Amino acid sequence: MALGQEILARELGLLQEKFEFEYMQEKTGKVSISLLPKVDVFVDFSQFPKPPTIQIPPELEKLVGKPKNFLLSLMQWKKKAPFHVISVVEELRNYIENVSGIKLRILLRLANGLCDQAREHHPREFLGLLRVKGGVLAEYLLAPGMRSSGIAAVFSPSRLFADRSIIASVHSHPSGNARPSDQDLRMFSSGTNYFHLIIGFPYNIATMQAYDRRGNPIPIEIVDKTPFEIPGERNILDDFDDEEFDEDDLDLS
Repeated sequence: MALGQEILARELGLLQEKFEFEYMQEKTGKVSISLLPKVDVFVDFSQFPKPPTIQIPPELEKLVGKPKNFLLSLMQWKKKAPFHVISVVEELRNYIENVSGIKLRILLRLANGLCDQAREHHPREFLGLLRVKGGVLAEYLLAPGMRSSGIAAVFSPSRLFADRSIIASVHSHPSGNARPSDQDLRMFSSGTNYFHLIIGFPYNIATMQAYDRRGNPIPIEIVDKTPFEIPGERNILDDFDDEEFDEDDLDLS
């Protein structure tokens, strides 16, 4: 089997382990994947290790933009150290589930860190913003102009720069009630963030709740890593380093 075909076969095999797909052209790296009900995406990685091309439904693109502009794996892609194609697809799935309110995934280390922040600010509320990486909430940012008391926390949205990756806010409730207050609901509906986390006293993962902009609860899933944080697999071409090849001349036919 030619080197290019071997790499392609492995990427197809990894996809097949987690997703159902249809070949657009038999074994060429062009597949149609059903990520969610009524959400089919077209993935073309026939030129791997160049980045894959992903097409999503037009109505979804209007909501989230083009995948190359919000998927971290595509923005950080390097031909000599590519990500697995399945990592890109998982990131896309996570992102779609986030913005559609199906499920909000958050890194365990971030969730624990937010609980620590809440404890440090007690008995005052704390408020921050959350950035998504790999389709997973992965980074905490200070909210500009944040002011807090024992009953409320506010910040200055006008001082927040445009950033599609900042999709959620987080604040604490020293009272222990993790349900949104009337003031919270006004903040939710007037802000630009899709989602909001509330951590109630005594500030642990069990007292962390997620809500959409209308105050409807959203399931939370705690994850250990983003799809492309796989120790030892960042440069997946290392498996083939016993053969000399030029990435631009891989035979993927």
